[in-house]
Amino acid sequence: MRVLLFVLFCCPAWLYAQTGTLVFAYPEREKPPLIAEAPDNHGLYLDLYAAAARKIGMQLKVVRLPKKRIFSEMRAGTVDLYSGSFAADRADFMNWAENGLVTRELCITRDDVAPLTDLDHAPRLRLIVEIGDSRTTLDARYPALIPTTLGARIDMPLAVKLLQGKRGDLFLIEEEPFLHYMQQKHLTSLAPLGLRAHTHCRGPAYPMLMGVSRFSSHYGGVRNPLFDARAPLSAHNLPERIAPDSTAGKLANALQQMKASGETRQLADKYLARPAGY
Repeated sequence: MRVLLFVLFCCPAWLYAQTGTLVFAYPEREKPPLIAEAPDNHGLYLDLYAAAARKIGMQLKVVRLPKKRIFSEMRAGTVDLYSGSFAADRADFMNWAENGLVTRELCITRDDVAPLTDLDHAPRLRLIVEIGDSRTTLDARYPALIPTTLGARIDMPLAVKLLQGKRGDLFLIEEEPFLHYMQQKHLTSLAPLGLRAHTHCRGPAYPMLMGVSRFSSHYGGVRNPLFDARAPLSAHNLPERIAPDSTAGKLANALQQMKASGETRQLADKYLARPAGY
């Protein structure tokens, strides 16, 4: 079955719903190599989710909307899927499954900051965040950090300018966009920019997540027998997990099968290249 891909802006919600279609939403901004600037949807996310949808006999529709609008549509059940990290304040309308990709978060600072191996022991640093960023609450986990909102869309090129201009002291970025930036700029380190990448400041690599609307017609939930009410909420510690026999559950299973077979790694290798010396 051919996978049909669409871009939709600010259309009535009823236009999203189609039989046999999963609606994946992402903000209009680019996040290379995962997704290009709207209206271009090309990137690793598109290849990954389109392939998984095809394996369960579904089509994929891509919509690009502001983040707040995406969450509103997920609450309404008109957007099914979103790729992003776990946030407890979204658990009332979203559940999560691993999408088969693995990433880690890097810390970018000026080169006058000593090497960081654990943010628990970091000095006082102004953390550069964007409007609506879930990292605005990281000071609760790391009291030395001072979240500083400096714009609505902060990518690596802008973060470099903000750090060089001493508007902030620390920027957190996932490994994939960082590697893409290094590749595009033909850099093997950030030293020529007067910056430093701290590759182990946020711990080991972790699975990337696919968010699923709990109000989607493709969602089904079952009790999570491993839920621990005494532990903090997380993607794997929620009262409900995605039902394996629901469409969302079948999609999650297809993604795991793609990971196990090496298909996901092959897709990722099309986009990700580590610079020499990284």
